[in-house]
Amino acid sequence: MKFNSLSEKPWLRKRIFCLGVSYIQWIGSSLVWRIEGEKHYLLERCKNKPIIFAFWHNQLMMMPFCYLALTRRQKMSALISQSRDGQIVSDLIHQFGFEAIRGSSSRGGFSALLKLQQRLKEGFDLAVTPDGPRGPCGQAQLGVIGLAAVSGASILPIAYDADHKKVLQTWDRFKIPYPYSRAALVAGSPLEVPPHRDPEMMELKRQELQKSLEEVNRYAENIIKK
Repeated sequence: MKFNSLSEKPWLRKRIFCLGVSYIQWIGSSLVWRIEGEKHYLLERCKNKPIIFAFWHNQLMMMPFCYLALTRRQKMSALISQSRDGQIVSDLIHQFGFEAIRGSSSRGGFSALLKLQQRLKEGFDLAVTPDGPRGPCGQAQLGVIGLAAVSGASILPIAYDADHKKVLQTWDRFKIPYPYSRAALVAGSPLEVPPHRDPEMMELKRQELQKSLEEVNRYAENIIKK
C-alpha cells in the first residue's frame, strides 16, 4: 500500500500507527537488557549539567526504552527532521511521553537550535542522531558539537544492539530487534566541548565523538555475541 493511499484514509493511518506503537512497546518490554557504562551517566547527572544523548540513526526505534532504562526519568526532547518520515517518528516519540523538536541542518535549523537550547536550560536531556537525517550512515556531523559548545551540555555517546534483529535495506541500515532477544545498552565516556567555536577544535571534537560512538557500538555488538 502506498503512502498516498494512507494519507487519503486517516482512520486507516491511525489504526496502523496504533498497531505500530503497540508493536514497538511489546518488543521493547520483551527484550532482556544488559546495561554497561551506567556510571558515566550517573557522574554527569551529579554535576547538574544538561546532557545530550548521541546515537546512530539506525538505533532510533529503541531509544525511548534505552533512555528510560539508563536514566529512570522522563524528561527528554529529541531533534527530529521536518521530513515526512520525521513526522512519523515525531508522533511515535510523543506516544512515549517525550517531546519532538522539528528541524535539521537544511530545514528549520535555527528555530530548532533555539528550542533545543531552551530545553537544556530547563533541565531537559536531548536525544540527537549525529549521522541523521540523511547520512552518511555512521558518520558524525558537526551539528551536535556546535550545540554542545553553545549550551555547555555534555555529549554522552550511547549504543544498543540485539542478538536477533532485522536490518532494513535503508540508508542507515535501520535495526528492528526481534521480541525476546538479548539486548545490550552501552554508555561511553562523556565528551566536553569548550564554548569557543574554533573550526579546528570543532573538527577535533567531531572526530572524538566519531571514535566514541564507534567504540560503544563495537562494545554492544561484542556483548551480544557472547
